[in-house]
Amino acid sequence: MAVIFGLTVLPGSVLGLANPATASTTSPPPTSTGQVWSQISAGSRHTCAIRRDHTLWCWGYNINGQLGTGDTHRRILPAQVGTDQNWSSVGAGGLHTCATRTNHTLWCWGYGHSGALGYGQFFDRHDPTQVKGGAVWLRVTAGGSNTCATRTDDTLWCWGYNNYGELGLGDRTERASPTQVGVDTDWADPSGGELHTCATRTDHTLWCWGYNGTGQLGLGDSTLDTNPRRSASRRIGPDSPREATSTATLAQRASTKPYGAGERTATASSAWATMSNGLVPPRSAPKPIGRRSTLAACTPAPSR
Repeated sequence: MAVIFGLTVLPGSVLGLANPATASTTSPPPTSTGQVWSQISAGSRHTCAIRRDHTLWCWGYNINGQLGTGDTHRRILPAQVGTDQNWSSVGAGGLHTCATRTNHTLWCWGYGHSGALGYGQFFDRHDPTQVKGGAVWLRVTAGGSNTCATRTDDTLWCWGYNNYGELGLGDRTERASPTQVGVDTDWADPSGGELHTCATRTDHTLWCWGYNGTGQLGLGDSTLDTNPRRSASRRIGPDSPREATSTATLAQRASTKPYGAGERTATASSAWATMSNGLVPPRSAPKPIGRRSTLAACTPAPSR
């Protein structure tokens, strides 16, 4: 077994642990060496995490080089990305990965045909490739085939696949380089889903855009939107747990009370109740747990 962020997990290649059948001939996996991990991001079929020494490690599916190891071979154990010790945050997407360094540069690798790597071209990269813009990047999120990031001036920039308006630029045209979303300078924390994006602002409001077929934008409707729209925050019904979908938006308020919109089950935190799909109808506006009203973070759950 291994302990990751206080969770006990059983061995299995999907989790970056040794296959039980070969465990006796495999060196102990890094995920079993103790409390060394500081941040993690799970993509569609791969995972990346940063250790407390600021090294970056990835494992899982690697057909497009999304592990950043210079090849396309899958890994069933965490593999270090280069030798650098200056990684600060990481976001794993559908088939690509992006990460920031402590010097505020941004790097992406993996599937590049949608422009999601942000270096100005539409080709895969098997090693970390620097995103245009220089040393200005603060936070990054990797969606299905697109990427969004905030800069140190709190502006928001997106690029990549945009068939459903998930870049928030008012159109449905792909971008191969970072493009600013509006002109506002109060963006705090973006999070990319498979075909939609959400972000919080410094005033603790929540905004979403892109595909909305299952109500994952939390706007009270199922209409696609190519521009950021403020997510509904009105109270609907009694205070009781509701779960969100695999293509849904999960928002968590400063009081740690989670909100969700969608149809399939996904867990936001230990505060979520475990309920079956059949008991949870689709929601196109956030359902609250508790009574606090300040939004702190937003995380679209990974697609199935």
